[in-house]
Parts: sequence; structure tokens; C-alpha cells
Amino acid sequence: MTFNRFKENINKLAKKIIVFIIILFSFLLVGCNISFQPKPNKYYNVSYYCQDALVCIKTIKENEKAVEIEESELPTIEGYLFVGWDANDDGEVDELPIVTANISLNAIYREDKEYTVAFYLDEKLLNSSAYRLNNFVESFDEQTKESDAMYQYKFIGWDANEDGIAESFPYKVTNDVNFHALFEKVLNVYEYEMYDGETLLQKGKLEYGSEIIYTGEVFKIVDERIYGLIGWDSNNDGIADDISSIKGNMVLKALYTDKQLLIMNIEGKIYAKYNKANEKLDLVSIDLESAQKLVWYTNKECTSYLDTNIMPIGNFYLYGKIEETYSIDTSLLDFVPDDSIDSKEEFFLMFNYCIFNKIYNKTLNMNFEFDLDTLLNEARDKTLVDGSYKVETKYSFKKLELSFSYPVVNTTASEVIYEQYQACGLLNYPNTRGSDFNDFYIESVTKTYHVNDSEQLYYCLEHGYRPIISEENTQLNQLYNEMKNVLRLIIDDKMSDYDKALAIYEWMIMEVTYDKKVYNLSASGQQVTQYHCFYLEGVFNEHLAVCDGISKAYAALANMEGIRCVRVTGKGSVNHAWNKICINNNWYVVDATSGGTIINGEFEILTHSFFLVTDEFFAAYYLEDGKYYNGLKAEGVYNYYQNYGFNYLLKDKDFSCDSIKDMTEILNWFSTVCKTNSTCEMYINFDYGDKIDDELQEAMSISILKGISYISNGNVLIIIKK
Repeated sequence: MTFNRFKENINKLAKKIIVFIIILFSFLLVGCNISFQPKPNKYYNVSYYCQDALVCIKTIKENEKAVEIEESELPTIEGYLFVGWDANDDGEVDELPIVTANISLNAIYREDKEYTVAFYLDEKLLNSSAYRLNNFVESFDEQTKESDAMYQYKFIGWDANEDGIAESFPYKVTNDVNFHALFEKVLNVYEYEMYDGETLLQKGKLEYGSEIIYTGEVFKIVDERIYGLIGWDSNNDGIADDISSIKGNMVLKALYTDKQLLIMNIEGKIYAKYNKANEKLDLVSIDLESAQKLVWYTNKECTSYLDTNIMPIGNFYLYGKIEETYSIDTSLLDFVPDDSIDSKEEFFLMFNYCIFNKIYNKTLNMNFEFDLDTLLNEARDKTLVDGSYKVETKYSFKKLELSFSYPVVNTTASEVIYEQYQACGLLNYPNTRGSDFNDFYIESVTKTYHVNDSEQLYYCLEHGYRPIISEENTQLNQLYNEMKNVLRLIIDDKMSDYDKALAIYEWMIMEVTYDKKVYNLSASGQQVTQYHCFYLEGVFNEHLAVCDGISKAYAALANMEGIRCVRVTGKGSVNHAWNKICINNNWYVVDATSGGTIINGEFEILTHSFFLVTDEFFAAYYLEDGKYYNGLKAEGVYNYYQNYGFNYLLKDKDFSCDSIKDMTEILNWFSTVCKTNSTCEMYINFDYGDKIDDELQEAMSISILKGISYISNGNVLIIIKK
């Protein structure tokens, strides 16, 4: 066969194939009954009634307006005339409706007589006339209304039924009718100018009632002397006036003072603000890198940390230092999922993303070489989130199918089995914020994440993200609001971060009981991840939890107040979870679970032995496993007992004992405040040998307190009154 003959045969074959495809496609179109006809119209019945008697039925296309019928079709009622149709059984004439379903319309009749038609401007009668039924009224004259301080008024028509909508004219008379002039309200705009002496600082225009917000510097330096802006004088009387609501044109003069200033030096740059005494410190904020923190000191050498949140009387100098701090990994919350996976690191993030968002099925395009079993084991070891799950896989042609299953968390915690003894000397709950307070630190955070369950809520708060919860998720919204209610109750904006950390610690111990029953179930090998006590629900809804729930709740509340706090895990005699918290750029260990010590399996008492301690101290009880926040070292030194105390005989005392005399004073104070089943603590800061018994007996012989028992934990002595 020659080449030309071969080419000719190929061309013939190609033509036959094309014809075959055309015939096959035509057959499929016919066989599959493919139709390009538009969707058929829907029609509905509109039934017209007169005094319960059916007059007629009209068939109307969907979404078209119902039609009028000839009045000749309606019955005649002597002395009455037909005026229109009632579409909603209220006895009033309605516009004919748009038809979206089968409907009924009822004929409305009115007595054939004269009706009064009146036009009003506010309460002033402008015109009143008589009209026969079904006659038409023309619009009255356009009206004007003088502006007031708040509004200008623009006439837009006449309103006959007080619905705020202008009527159309000519207007058919079917009843007595009062038309009221209808105006559109337009807020007046006022000008303002702000001066420092003769220097114009700022000017603008604002609608009535708007707040004037000054965007310039709130201090100035004149001849090396610092002056702080205290307010604005609008009437030259030398007194600061309220500018939160502009109600007219205003000329404002700046008022300054060199007294009662908060003067802040941040690495050589000066900031100053007027700050009233006994008010919350109005500290300046500056932009920082993610691993930086602005730490405040009260001396130039930056050795004495700021330990108050209250402005003292007089000028107060602070020194800010930008320091490196532990960088919390937010890669999971920043992750944008992509089904094309190019590395192990991308797979680990996607794996965590699926668990975190409880995704059940995911198919990934795997663009790198790997051993599946090894990859899955590494992914499990590198989990960024806590959570129970099972995963099954299928892999072929570089496509990896992941199928996840998760336990349902729906089981209420067990009954309370411990009595909580009352601890004396706790912080008082200030309860000053009010039920509507929402000015939490977390509300000012710009990074957000949409959360669907309590585990996501805790994780976002711990990692410094503001959670967004849909309105439909009522249970999670209620839980989050309950968390806010706790902070509204126990936290005051004047508290230092130490006070806030302590208040959360004490509330957690006094209000949440350890769920020993679920712990025993877990120890016996039973599945318990369905219990609320492992989650925020157990703490805030049921006040019954284990270390998982308690440590998550502590981290969540602290971060809502702007105190960096994380949950860590480890093991001692059992698996455990606790917290590390950063105050003044120092990290500490906090363990609110161990702080609620169970005595003889009968009752629970509070101890501050596990509040703001070091890793070194805590290692005697539990060793961190490094699964979360590896490398975060808690080395901050803080002694609760030397920083908090009580008032006795008009003297402030702390809970640290340097002598038997100090022990006696604490025992005497305890005797005046204790009730049945209550406790107090003290820190023994002197050498007492192997046991504290002799020293305590001597103090008790001097004090008026009798009939007590005690337990000791290192240098901490806990007195128990039954």
C-alpha cells in the first residue's frame, strides 16, 4: 500500500467516526429526553366573596397581581356601596395582593353618605371638607415646618393611616379620613473648631448628637515641662465641658495641667496623659511584633515591675521596655486550606485543620513521596489541638481520602460528691461591671475566627483570636456569655494582672468541684471523652470538671482579660493538665485543679500553693510532656502569701509568717472570721525543723482559736476549722 493510499483510508475512517459521534449524540438527546423548554408557569385561584357568598373565581399567574372584577358582578346592597377588597380579614380596604398561593378576598361595603376629609399640620387643622363615598380627593397644599436644633424637615406628602408612608392622589374616599403632613427628618450638621491658644488644632463638621473625637496629641512639652490635656472649654469659663454630643456650632479651647499626669517613657520616647487619681491607668499602646511585649517598670533602671492598675495621687512616671516574649503558634488559625498538598508540613496542618473543624471526609492531592503509615503516625504526634478522633484512609493515584469520626460530647457530668470548705482571706468579688458590660480586652482584638463548639472557642481565646459565633448557635452563645458573666462578677478594671489571675484561680477552685466519678471511670479504662467535665461546658454550665476542663477554662478567662495564658499537659502519678501564665513578661505555673485539694476523699479545700509558681517547684508534682508550647519556661518568682493578706485591728497583714507572733496574729484573725468548715493559709518563712507541730501549738496557746486541725505542703500551712 502506498503512502497516499494509506492517507486516503485514514481520512475516510475519520469522517465515519465524526458521523457516528453526531448520530450517537443525537440519539442521546432524544433517548434522555433532554428538553430546553422553560419551566412551566404556576397558576393560583383567587376567590372573591361577598358576605360569605362566593361571587367568582379568577385564575392568576404566580407573582402577578390579583385583578378587579366588574362591579356588575357584585350584589347590590341598598344604602351601601362597594369600596374595595379585604385581603387579610381586618375589615379594611387593602391593595390587591400579589398572588403566590390560593387566596380569598372579601368585598367591603360602606354606607352611602358624606364622609369628612381633614388635613392637619401636627395638631393644627388646615382644612376640612365633606365628600360622598367613592369620590376622589386631591392633595392639599405642600407644607413647611421650621427646623429645630436637631432636625431640618422636608415635606414628602400626606399620611392617612399613620404608617409613615405618603398616600397617592387622587385618593378614593371610603371612610372618614384625617391626613397628616409627613416630613422627612434630616439631622442638622454643625461645625466645630478646636484651639490651643490661638493655634487651630482641629476642625470639622458633624451631625447633631455626634461625639467630637480629638485625634491630636493629648500632651505638650513647653520649656521642658510636660502638660496634659484635661478637656475642652466651650464657653470661656475655664471648666472642661462635655463634648460627647454636639448640639450646635462650637469653638473649643484646650485646657492643660501639669498635675496628675501619667508620664510614660518608652525607650526614650515620651507619652503623657491626664489620669484621675484612683482611676484605671490609661496606658498607651504601641504596635509590636507578634513575639514582643511592652513591659512597664516604675524605675529608670527597669528593675521594678509595675504591680498596680490604679493611678496614684500626683504625677506618676512609668518606663516601658519592649521585650521579647514567647511566640504562640497561630498557624492553625491562619491556615487557608488547599487540597493540593506539596509537603509533610502542609499535610500536618491540613490534618489538624480537619480535626479542629470536625471535618468528616477530605480528599487530598498528594504531590510528594511518603510512606502512609509513617506520615499518619507523625501527624498524630504533631497534633496542635486536643480531641478524640478516629481516621481511616484510602490512597491511590496520588489521592489520599481521609475519613474522620468524632465522639459526641453530650453527657452531663456526675453528681457532686465533695463539700467545698469556705476559704477565708479570698479576694472580694467586686461585681462592678454590670450585666451589660462587654468592654473585655478580647473585644478589641482584630484577628477573628468563626467558632462552632467549645473546643474551638477555648483554642481561639488561648491563641489570642476573638471568637465569632453565629446567632443560630444559641448553646455556644449562652456558654460564652456565662464566661463573660463570671468575669463581670469577679474582675474590676482597676485590678492588676496579678489580681485578675488570682480572682480567676480562686473562683475556679471555690465554684468548680473536681469530678472524681468520671476520673475513676477513666482510670478503669472506660471511654469518658463524651463527658462535659473535659470541656468548658463542665466548668461554666455544671461547675463540675476535671483538669482538662479547668485548665481550658482558666486559659480562656485569662486571655479574655488580655493576660497571655496557655494550657500545658504532663504526668505525675496520673496524666494531668495545668496552665502557664505571663504577667509582666514573666511566665508562671498555675494549677487550679491541684489548688482545690481533696482531703480524705471527703471535702475540698483551697490552697494557693499552686498559684504563680516555677517549673522547678512544680516538677516535684508533675513533669511537662512538651506536647504543647514546648520551650516555654516558667521561671517567674512570686509569693502569694507575701503579697496578699488581711486587715486585723486596723492593721494590714500578709499571710507570710516570720515568727510565732505572726502565726498567732493570723490565728486570732481567723478566729474572728471563720465559720464551721472553713480554712485559712499561712506561709512559714522561718526555720521550724522537721515539723511545724511545736511552733503551731505555741501559737495556739497564745491565740484565742481552738479546736482546729491542719495540713502542710512544704512551707504552706493550712488551718482547718470543722
